[in-house]
Amino acid sequence: MTVNYEVLVKEFSEEMLKRLLEKREKYGDSWLSVSIDQLRRRVIDEVTEWVTEAFKPDYNKEDEMKELIDIANQCLLLYFRLKEVTKL
Repeated sequence: MTVNYEVLVKEFSEEMLKRLLEKREKYGDSWLSVSIDQLRRRVIDEVTEWVTEAFKPDYNKEDEMKELIDIANQCLLLYFRLKEVTKL
């Protein structure tokens, strides 16, 4: 079986965008003005939240998938802030 990574990335990125837009209503574009260390902390916090919940017997896969999207989004924001910083 061959995995079509383009299809996987497309689906995952569509979910990421949907969640980013939902969060933007509440938080705006605050990721552009917080420190790199704060963004790093957000990644750690999201991973910690996921790990804390993932092994509970009543944790459902929809909540877990949403949490994984949140982790990916925080990584995306940090990645682009780091990229911006290295351009200076």
